[in-house]
Amino acid sequence: MPLARLKSSWREFRRGKPGRRFQDWHEHRHGRGGAFLGACRLVLGLVLMLAGVVLMPAPGPGMAVVGLAAVLVARESRTAARVFDAIELRLRALLRRIRG
Repeated sequence: MPLARLKSSWREFRRGKPGRRFQDWHEHRHGRGGAFLGACRLVLGLVLMLAGVVLMPAPGPGMAVVGLAAVLVARESRTAARVFDAIELRLRALLRRIRG
């Protein structure tokens, strides 16, 4: 059951509009589970983000770990959600220029 719920949440997040995806996620999900659980998610997200950055040079899931961490942090922080939306737009623009 938890895996199905995780997949459903991921699909919902991916359907979000680029440039608003993280902010919409924050508005929709913020505050569920109470303050303690929110603080735990924020700390876990920050730790995962650091681990993902450390893992990036090695082959493997570094970017996926950073992405998961960004979703967790954005769920708890409106400022982080705005920053991640801006980063997503810049990365998409960079990829468009690279691809031609």
